[in-house]
Amino acid sequence: METHRHNSLVHKQIKEIRLEEIVTMNISAIYSNDNCELTPPMEKKEKQHEYPRRRRQQPQQYIEYGHTRFEWIQLIATLTVPIAIAIFTILDSVQQMNQSKNQFNVQLRIAAENRETDLHIASENRQKDLDIASENRWKDYKIAEETRLKDREVADDEQKHSMLIDHQTFLSKLILKEGVHLNNTNYEAARFVARFKTLIAFRQLDPKRKTLLFKSLYVGKLAGRLDEDMAIDLSSADLSNIDFASPRDHIALTPPSSHPYYSVNFSDTNLKNASFNSVSFFNVSFVEAMMDDVIMLSTLTALISLRGASLLRAKFLYSHYININFATAKLDGSFFEQFECDQCSFNFSSLIGIRIQNSKFVNSTFTDTKIDHSFITETEFGSNVNMRNVSLTNSKIHNCTFIGVDMRQCEMHGSSLINSKFIKVNFDECKGLTDEQLRQAAIVSESILPNGTVYSSN
Repeated sequence: METHRHNSLVHKQIKEIRLEEIVTMNISAIYSNDNCELTPPMEKKEKQHEYPRRRRQQPQQYIEYGHTRFEWIQLIATLTVPIAIAIFTILDSVQQMNQSKNQFNVQLRIAAENRETDLHIASENRQKDLDIASENRWKDYKIAEETRLKDREVADDEQKHSMLIDHQTFLSKLILKEGVHLNNTNYEAARFVARFKTLIAFRQLDPKRKTLLFKSLYVGKLAGRLDEDMAIDLSSADLSNIDFASPRDHIALTPPSSHPYYSVNFSDTNLKNASFNSVSFFNVSFVEAMMDDVIMLSTLTALISLRGASLLRAKFLYSHYININFATAKLDGSFFEQFECDQCSFNFSSLIGIRIQNSKFVNSTFTDTKIDHSFITETEFGSNVNMRNVSLTNSKIHNCTFIGVDMRQCEMHGSSLINSKFIKVNFDECKGLTDEQLRQAAIVSESILPNGTVYSSN
């Protein structure tokens, strides 16, 4: 039975092969006819002999390989399409996966950039909020500090006002009990207590109230006068920063003509940084007073004693002084501008490093005075000015005029005399004066040189 089935299958396959050969032959014939080529007789005979041989070999080939070539071709063609589809599907899937991955990476990068931007914006907003909060705190602190300072100033002002009122009340009661001059039976104790309370008040009060208290004591003839027996001694009183008369920023180009302060006693007081603006003094004592950085602006003074006073860095501006005693005073670093001084004595005083400009000195003495390292310009030293034994070492004396000045035994080492005029000046025994210095001067006329000869420049 199996043999019969096998033979039937073989015959069937043979028929199919023959059919394929017939088709193949027909196709070859058609191809030959199209090309107009004729097969040679010998080739035809060979093909006729080849054909039976091939027919005999076909069953054997089929038996050996199991399938015909056409079947293999058909099989390969059949398998190629799904394989190609599968490959295309796989490649397309891979490409889509790559695209998806790229899109995902782009989305991740965008998300990271957005997150970084959001963090930066959030950080900036937070910093702005912190800055605003800090600025608000600083403003609140400043407002609170200003309010606190104002409250403190108000409280301090009220306290000082109360102190002044208490002091005046105390003095009023004491005067009613011990008399106007505190000279009743127990006057020594009364004066001691009054002086003690007054010195404490001056130490604690502000400049405005210090001035008010001093004026009240002066007007009431209790203190601050030279011509009477004062009930209260103000020596060593703290009058620093006291401010008399007009405001500090007011500059009167001419001194006042009246004498509102007569016979005032500031001896041995502390007047550091005090201001005397547009004030007139007559017969006033500043003996041994501490007057560093004092401002004497537009003042008219006469018969004033500043003997032994400390006037370091003092300013004498737009002022006129008559009969003033500066003997042994310390005026180092002081400034004189448009200052007129008649009958002034600077004997044995120290004026090292001072500046004098546009000023005038007449009938004044500078005997044994030190004016080293100073600058003097546009200033006139008139008749009867005695500068004997004065020291002008390394000083600049420019555009000044000296007429009839006694400068015997002076020291002028390193000084410059540019454009200055010396008329009838006595330089006898003057040390350090050289020909070069004399050549710097604009005029040297009828003057006695250190060697005793009379000299006049051309």
